[in-house]
Amino acid sequence: MQTYNLNTLRAQLNNLNVDSRKMAYENEFALFDNITEISLKHTPTRLEMGVFGLCLEGSGHVEVDTRIFEFHAGSYITLLPNQVVNLPEGQHGNGIFICVSKRMADELVHRMQEMLPMFFYIRENPCAQLSEQDVEWIKKYHEQVFRELQDTSNMFRRETARALLVALLYKVCNIYGAQIIEQQPTGNRKEEIFTQFLKILSDNFRQHRDVAWYAEQMYVTPKYMSTVVKQVSGQSANEWIQNYVIQEAKLLLKTSKLSIQQIAYQLNFPSQSFFGKYFKHATGVSPSNYRSSI
Repeated sequence: MQTYNLNTLRAQLNNLNVDSRKMAYENEFALFDNITEISLKHTPTRLEMGVFGLCLEGSGHVEVDTRIFEFHAGSYITLLPNQVVNLPEGQHGNGIFICVSKRMADELVHRMQEMLPMFFYIRENPCAQLSEQDVEWIKKYHEQVFRELQDTSNMFRRETARALLVALLYKVCNIYGAQIIEQQPTGNRKEEIFTQFLKILSDNFRQHRDVAWYAEQMYVTPKYMSTVVKQVSGQSANEWIQNYVIQEAKLLLKTSKLSIQQIAYQLNFPSQSFFGKYFKHATGVSPSNYRSSI
């Protein structure tokens, strides 16, 4: 599977000789405005950067981690490092974008520990529809970051732009937060448990699918952990585990040349047959039928 990072993007922008009023970039991030000439291969691509984009006109759909999301004027999309994206041919739209390197994205998320549950939500729901007020705010904020990056007289322009990006992330999290159905109030301890569960899950779902194993790593009972995860996220721990496993299985079936048996092995299933039953129970189709339908 091909990858796409900030260096690839900068090289394309440079080759296009884009007007400096439409783009600005430093080592760790880039901003650009309505650059429709950027060449994207219409095939699943793993991002090695973070992308924050506002669609200003046009419409279409984008595939993120095998799921289809529609966009149109006023749609905001947030893509995080390691997500797999495919923009099918025939999509038409213009917008404004901020892209940050994987290192910087990881650093910003680490600084915003209290927002980790929201980032996990955004990963599952990358598109949000903005109000007219939020659209205007994003446009003005984009312009402000743009001006700071172009102000060569400011010896701290990188630091200023970075601070503005942190503020933007808080605003983006607030926008996505408005999409979440009201849930039961949860205490800080419950949010910490949920965040810890997702961090352990993201590192270990290929090897472990047992709720009890995750509870053991966190020194809590499986029943308590399951209750907390359900209260905070609206999904059970088993559902979170299954979603991670099935998403990875779909990506491997769709983008790799591995056999189904090899994929079952990579995901630590005891046999191809067991993997097939697990996949079909979750999706309604067998792995081979899913692969042949692509």
